[in-house]
Amino acid sequence: MKLTGNILIDYTKWVLRCIAIGALVVVTVGLIILAGVAGLQWFTHDRHVAHIKVNIFSPTQPMTDGKTLCSDPAYPIFVAYTNESVKTISNIAIRVTAHLPGRSTDVLRYSSVDFDFVTKPGGGNANCYSFAILDEYKAHQKEAEYQGTVATVTFSD
Repeated sequence: MKLTGNILIDYTKWVLRCIAIGALVVVTVGLIILAGVAGLQWFTHDRHVAHIKVNIFSPTQPMTDGKTLCSDPAYPIFVAYTNESVKTISNIAIRVTAHLPGRSTDVLRYSSVDFDFVTKPGGGNANCYSFAILDEYKAHQKEAEYQGTVATVTFSD
């Protein structure tokens, strides 16, 4: 650091330099901690969630052989998941959405399905459900296309 000969100016420059270096160290340590937490979250949770497969079949979206899996017309939507991760699932919530062809609006009143069955790796679970459609879309209810994604999951190991 080049000295100016004025002790007050030189001391102020030194203090400002120390503050700048300190702030840089704090920001760097914070970024390292943030990266570590994000990496741990991915390693212990997110990469396993990516291996949970959700399938939904409805009367308008039958299985490939043309069959529908739900025989009770009061519960026509078949929601299933398979655990292709290496961890055991203790609880899972699946978010179900329904869209009319060519539309982006979710037409369901509520759209969460909870399974609290313990599911070992390679296992799965399924059930038939009924979802309430918003009033303004009820006339087109049979045209709705359903999709499902994992909302939350708790692993037991």
